[in-house]
Amino acid sequence: MLCIVDDAQFLDAESMALIHHCLTSDRRNVRWLLLNNNDNPTPIINSLWQDGHVSRHELEALSESECRAVVEQVFGGSIESQTINRLHELSMGNPRALCEIVMAIAEADGFRCVDSVWQWRGGLRASTRMREIVADFLFGVEREDLVALECFAIGGSIEAASAVAIFSLNQLAALESKGHLKLIFEGSRRTLRCRHPLVAAVLADQCGPLRAMQHRVALRAARSQLPQRRTHDLVALAVLNLEIGDHEPEYAAEFIAAARVVSPDYELRERLGRAAFDRGGGFEALEQQARALFWQGRLHEAQGIVASMELHEISQEQRSAFAAWWRRMIAWGPDRSADVFAFDPPSPLEEMRDQPLSVRARHAAMLTAHGESVYGVAIAETVLNDEHAKASDRCWAGLAAGLAYSMKGESALADTASTKILAAARETGDLHYLSLAGFTRSYGLRMAGEFQAAHLAALDLQRATGAHPSATGALAALLLGLVELDIGNHETASHQLREAIAGLGGFDPAGWVAQAGFGLAWAFARRGRIDEARVAMVSAEANSVASIRAFEPDAFIARAWLAASAGDRVGGVQHAVAAADLAVTRQQPALAAIALQHALRLGGVASHAQRIVELCEGLESPRMSTVRAYAQAKVDGDGDGDGEAMMVAAHGFAAIGLTETAMDTYAQAGVQLLRAGDNVGAIAATGHANLLEKSIAHCIKTPAMEALSPVGMLTLRQRQIAQLAAGPNTSRMIALELGISERTVESHLDAIYRRLGIAGRAELNALVGSETG
Repeated sequence: MLCIVDDAQFLDAESMALIHHCLTSDRRNVRWLLLNNNDNPTPIINSLWQDGHVSRHELEALSESECRAVVEQVFGGSIESQTINRLHELSMGNPRALCEIVMAIAEADGFRCVDSVWQWRGGLRASTRMREIVADFLFGVEREDLVALECFAIGGSIEAASAVAIFSLNQLAALESKGHLKLIFEGSRRTLRCRHPLVAAVLADQCGPLRAMQHRVALRAARSQLPQRRTHDLVALAVLNLEIGDHEPEYAAEFIAAARVVSPDYELRERLGRAAFDRGGGFEALEQQARALFWQGRLHEAQGIVASMELHEISQEQRSAFAAWWRRMIAWGPDRSADVFAFDPPSPLEEMRDQPLSVRARHAAMLTAHGESVYGVAIAETVLNDEHAKASDRCWAGLAAGLAYSMKGESALADTASTKILAAARETGDLHYLSLAGFTRSYGLRMAGEFQAAHLAALDLQRATGAHPSATGALAALLLGLVELDIGNHETASHQLREAIAGLGGFDPAGWVAQAGFGLAWAFARRGRIDEARVAMVSAEANSVASIRAFEPDAFIARAWLAASAGDRVGGVQHAVAAADLAVTRQQPALAAIALQHALRLGGVASHAQRIVELCEGLESPRMSTVRAYAQAKVDGDGDGDGEAMMVAAHGFAAIGLTETAMDTYAQAGVQLLRAGDNVGAIAATGHANLLEKSIAHCIKTPAMEALSPVGMLTLRQRQIAQLAAGPNTSRMIALELGISERTVESHLDAIYRRLGIAGRAELNALVGSETG
């Protein structure tokens, strides 16, 4: 019999005494399960545990990754990271709450599937079950306290000073002590919010429109009395006025000022701009709408706003400034119906020095994106070294310099540029610039071989952008996908890259959709999913922006693996070499060396290895040093490769996290050591390769891995005899089949046993017969 006692912390003393008696005296087949939903167990439960009558098991909240696993199991597909962030925050990792939230959203048709990625947009409509759970949680809360919690549910995080102006300090302290409110310290700032986000969401949903309006009016009155010292204060007050819906013209300037500083949340920026225009904001309101629409990927709507600007009075200074911004932005856009990609030939550096810093910075970024990285760096450095450059200008210049140095393999200069752009982005406080900084830093760390740091940088960016779905928010998924692709986690990479494509929604301000698409094709090809890889490749090529050429080598590498997975390894090598040739013409030696390394993995020749050695000369990053050692090992050994040096290179790839590349390199080392007669070294290399192969799911075999297989390790004649011997054939039957003597067959079999490290035919049948069958 199983006796379950739920909410044991609420039992009275007599009931607990009865349970204590039963547990300590009744030894029949009765099992007790006491559920205590309190951090501090009652004294009786504690004594039962200390005396050994019961065992204690603490149930931890689900982590974000565990929440993802649970929800993806329900949907049978990928879930957007921003959606998982919201679900985990609302449920606080509670499985029961998570289940109810997902069911409520599904019942309200809140989920949608975009490019095989499930997303949740909009608010939460509380189900009857969720309301019952929250009602149980708030059982016993007084009416006036419930009103206060409703106010926090409507207002979100409220400054402590504003809260005290509405409610008494004693009431707020009591709510905090009961676990309903949480005090948050942010420097000198003190804010209060509901401790449980799900409670706040349900209270906000069931609070009627009129009562919600009363709370907003009270919050506005309290906040208006305080000095607006921070950006957050300005935005919070503007949002309150926006939701209250007052149409007085004096609010236009407030909405425009808030829109200028709320750029991470582009949907809110658009709403503020539209509200400002409705209240007579004119050109400045339209400008904020156009910028917000552009960064959401709604280019055609933004163009409509720009066209309507002609109907308003605009000063020449305003017109020139906005026109310059619009021309710069439209050159990145995806509209192929117009000739928006016409790019003037680069001006001489001397002429560009006469241009304003803002023009130079963005010109440098565009040149790098267009494949003119050398010239882009030259212009970017003039901005980065100018003490009068604004933070936003330093961000664009740092983007140009960081990407260009990374592609060249100059890791120290790339790190300096990424440090500068990160500092400038933090100075702006704008998530758009922070996303550019995160992209630059993570890309540089990838190229340098610092994959763990690159992964952490991408995760930091994902956490920062999780609450703001927009064109910038999808960059984190793109970065994570590319890092996972590098290290060989193809399934995780394909999930993140699909999420990036869905998040960008076809908007390609800098070739990101195409880059994600090529990476997705690469990931599918490496897993042998050829049809899906071809679909991803066609989609990526359709989304390629004609003027964005910086990432074109990635497209050729994706084509190389697609060809190889379809059985055309010669074509795969040709595509990889084409990627290298393209990178060399753009003076990107690091990219060229990586492309040639892919060519070698697919069966390239020694001349490709020699080119890598020359390209990596002087490049000192962990990745480039290891790639050079790998290529040198291919060149050495009288043209047959140096197996021991190849083992060292394989250890180097494994150390920096390139698991799949290390697996291939161990396999190549094993083949070279076998040819050199070092069977002991070959066995060690084979063990490393096979161990890494088990950690990489569904990975197609490269030529080296095939050569290292039991059959691949044999000569042609040995292979024939092994395949015939792995069955019912006797040595005499094999001799008759091949036209050789029975003694010769026995000699070959002895050599086969030694090479494969087996004892006889039984093991040969198990080892070779399973592979050939």
